[in-house]
Parts: sequence; structure tokens; C-alpha cells
Amino acid sequence: MTEEKKFRFITPVDRLPDFYAKPRPGIYDEIIEEFTKSGLKFAEVNECGRKAVTVVMGLRNRLKKSGNQNIRVVHKSKEHNVFIMRKDSSQ
Repeated sequence: MTEEKKFRFITPVDRLPDFYAKPRPGIYDEIIEEFTKSGLKFAEVNECGRKAVTVVMGLRNRLKKSGNQNIRVVHKSKEHNVFIMRKDSSQ
């Protein structure tokens, strides 16, 4: 007779549900992709339901993980604006 262990904060499962199989791209990936496809040199990031500092850190982390060194994120703290720009001058 096996005795089941009781947990307070977790529930044991045999496998992950199917909806965890495919990670969907986040908003930061979508912002970077849109900017890359636009061909613009500079752009301001519109409201996306997050604080400006959160957007800056999210974009910088995604750029760092992807190894993309051609895009720079700039934060104007007084106005709470977030800008993205291309580093290379060829575009």
C-alpha cells in the first residue's frame, strides 16, 4: 500500500499539459521583429501595458539572448519613453 504525500502548495502530475509544448513568442520578440522588418533607423516603442523600465530590460534581455548587436534600446526616464535604434549606419 503506497501512501500519497500531501503537499501544501504543489500538486504532483505525471506529465505537462499540451499547452506547454510550444512556447509562443513574447511581446519583446514581436517588437524586435517589427522594428527589424520596418527598415527604420529610429522608432519609439508604443504603450504595451508595461512600465518603461520593464520594457527596456525585456528588450535588452531578448537582444542579448538572440545575439543581435545591431539594435540599441534607449530609455528617456523623465518622459518615460523607450526608443529603439539601429547601430549600423548603412540603413
